[in-house]
Amino acid sequence: MNINTYLRRFGQCTLREMAFNEIDALILSELSYVNFQLVAPSIDEPKVKPLRLKKLVVEDPLAFYRGSVDAISNTTMVKLMMKSRRFKDIKIGFCQNIFEEKTVNQFFAMTIFLPTGEAFVAFRGTDTSILGWKEDFHFAFEEAILAQVEALEYVNRMAPYLPERFYLGGHSKGGNLSMYAALHMSEELQDRLIRAYSFDGPGFRKSVTGLPRFEAVLPKLSKYITKNDIIGMLFNVMPATKIVVSTGLMFGGHDPFYWQLEKGRPAFRTVEDTSKSSKRNAKVMMEWLASMSDEDKMLLIQFLFRVFEQRENVYELIVFGIADLVQIPKILRSYSPEGRKKIKAMLLALKDFYLDSFRRGKRIMQAKEEAEGK
Repeated sequence: MNINTYLRRFGQCTLREMAFNEIDALILSELSYVNFQLVAPSIDEPKVKPLRLKKLVVEDPLAFYRGSVDAISNTTMVKLMMKSRRFKDIKIGFCQNIFEEKTVNQFFAMTIFLPTGEAFVAFRGTDTSILGWKEDFHFAFEEAILAQVEALEYVNRMAPYLPERFYLGGHSKGGNLSMYAALHMSEELQDRLIRAYSFDGPGFRKSVTGLPRFEAVLPKLSKYITKNDIIGMLFNVMPATKIVVSTGLMFGGHDPFYWQLEKGRPAFRTVEDTSKSSKRNAKVMMEWLASMSDEDKMLLIQFLFRVFEQRENVYELIVFGIADLVQIPKILRSYSPEGRKKIKAMLLALKDFYLDSFRRGKRIMQAKEEAEGK
């Protein structure tokens, strides 16, 4: 049972009949991957009425769902929401979409007004653009990426338009933005905050426990990771609220449509701890990152994106990226001998990490197939 099954099973229960819950928060976070900036008013149009979901008209489905990792599942989700008593009357507005290659900034947020009188500010995670993935790598060497700053500014700008009580939420990078805004916004806004959700979002490079009012805000922060987690364990300076069972393998487990729900009730299927492979992946990745200076990390990231600079999205990278690898020797020659040495050492370490992860993923699949065959 996943979030679309949930919509079929519980979609006819209004938010007054069944209180807002963690599954609703994941659904609204996932909704931010859909390009509502094409049909709903922007943050620069505060006087324009937000779009009521049941009145949504999609003239160009390809454009509307472009950029989301699982566009087919998102299409189904939106249709189910439009037909449901639970979500058909939500209103969407105050969209802000930033996509700047020069500054490496991919940011999207929108505000969803609930029929119960609260609001949910949804931050988009990484889309399928190469720019979005490049920005994610900046988590490795920047104290605060531009999207985090944008998230805090968005909430501050929205303050006069938000109802007295509101939620924040997001998946992947969007979850990190949700936490960042919750931890850094004003005391007045923190008091109005009901809860901030991070669904498999990475953490922060340094401890956030020393921030003003951290102890007061902590009970309002909900962080979810998956059993075989990779993303949410990175820079994890905050404990997970729940560890969710996901049927997706490797990075596929990050996709919310693989997250499993309890049968017959609105709650995630959870476990007490992450898997051994998840712990090992996180440990190896963090040790690899710790072995490099911030300057070396930036050097490697710039090199990798020079190799794949002609690719516009991750699908092109998956299909054609291997062909780009032939450019590595040529691009390496443009660096100093010291730079080439550093890049080669980091690439070898990265290759070993992914080969090891692939082998263990293959063993897990084989063990599963053998168990099912018995």
